[in-house]
Amino acid sequence: MIGPAVTPANLWSCVLGNFALFSSLVPSQSEDDHAAAEWLSQQLSLLGDEQAAAITHEVRTHLSLTNIGNLLLAVYDETLRHPPADGADRDAELGRVRDSLDQCSRVIHRLRLRHDAHQSARARVKSQNRQLRAQLARSNSALKAMQSSYSWQLTRPLRALRAGLIGAANWCRALFDAR
Repeated sequence: MIGPAVTPANLWSCVLGNFALFSSLVPSQSEDDHAAAEWLSQQLSLLGDEQAAAITHEVRTHLSLTNIGNLLLAVYDETLRHPPADGADRDAELGRVRDSLDQCSRVIHRLRLRHDAHQSARARVKSQNRQLRAQLARSNSALKAMQSSYSWQLTRPLRALRAGLIGAANWCRALFDAR
């Protein structure tokens, strides 16, 4: 099955339908259908950078790991509060729910570890970025000081001559390499 492109317009219907293609809550197309290629092309044409940025913002704002984890726990807690229809299956049902809760807890724990690792890496990169920006600012300051010096002004003709000679040497090298 091919589902719809997730856009800002249909994000919440997709989320609320749990992206369930078979539930008829979101439109979908069978890949065997003769119109599947056209459907897919149409869906891809709906996507753009602005839409991706808007969806990313919505997901990060409303569907954070903490929010989703709390929602899952609330669903399982609500499930535990309602007894199954058949009293004989209650223990089996509670066992399945407990197993699901344990699995959910493990997944949330792994996701939190990954999140923490990404946050740590992001902080390191930000720190390196600040250090490199400071180093660049110092280098630019030193270059400006050097360019405003008297000796820089005196050596300008020599730098121009050197640049011309390097250019001529590169031109000759390219000419001989071509042959």
